[in-house]
Amino acid sequence: MARFKVCEYCGAALDFGETCDCKREAESQAEKWRSMTKQETTGQIRLLPEIITKERDKT
Repeated sequence: MARFKVCEYCGAALDFGETCDCKREAESQAEKWRSMTKQETTGQIRLLPEIITKERDKT
């Protein structure tokens, strides 16, 4: 009988002793988004084109 646990945040089935990296991945994506945007004084969120161009050139 296999022993496993379920991640309480994303629901992934994990092997015994394995840790889920969903929170780390989510924080990484959030930081990437924060670096590519700027919130204006009006509350509008503006994409920063110079950052987007750099990200596109990486791929």
